Amino acid sequence: MTTSLDAVARAFAAIAEYDRPEIWISLRSRADLTAEAKNIDAGGPLPLAGLILAVKDNPDVAGLPTTL
Repeated sequence: MTTSLDAVARAFAAIAEYDRPEIWISLRSRADLTAEAKNIDAGGPLPLAGLILAVKDNPDVAGLPTTL
């Protein structure tokens, strides 16, 4: 089973491998995501735990900048 922590590690490895920072308007820090993944993994099974997704920058997302 893939854990949320594994998914965060794989995502950041891919980001480093492709080295395309212009793709991201904002990117949460690895430390923040690692801490959140550990909490998710410790809390038991969740249907979306371990999945990676991108959020378009125009909807409001708590803690992330919103563009117009």
